[in-house]
Amino acid sequence: MAVETKDWIELAKLAQRSFQNRRAIEWKLAFGLWTAIGAFTAFFAIDGPVYPHWFPWVLRAVYFLVMIGVVFFWQYPMHDAHAGDREWFFYYTDKAQGYVPPGKNELSRPGERHRWNWRNWYWCVGQCLFTLTFLILSWIVITQTAPMKRSQLSGTQEPRASGQAH
Repeated sequence: MAVETKDWIELAKLAQRSFQNRRAIEWKLAFGLWTAIGAFTAFFAIDGPVYPHWFPWVLRAVYFLVMIGVVFFWQYPMHDAHAGDREWFFYYTDKAQGYVPPGKNELSRPGERHRWNWRNWYWCVGQCLFTLTFLILSWIVITQTAPMKRSQLSGTQEPRASGQAH
């Protein structure tokens, strides 16, 4: 049974849709993670609990594990899948057009190791750097600053003494 051009085009659309669906989830996950880091930081920064002297070391280890998880179990696999979708999209569109590279008898299928382009690297490194920055800032706020009282944030603190500013 011969595969028709419209079938190759439908397969290319599926590869493109897979990329778009993953990209939509990618940003929801990223903003969710960054919001969780902020909420966790706020818990300790505003009327935070008193923690033992070893807590900063434990927090550093937990943040290190979070960063390892982000890089190796989220960013790398996701961008590798993006690259794979891109390769399959081009493969299917080339098949639909009947393109065969010069010197070959047939168009070669994408392999299991996908070729990342500059966009994959920039997005992956950029999201990892944003996450690392938020984790570092969170660690600094939690371990290096005194907790703020809620009254300082709500505007209900005692009024300052009136007088001329010099």
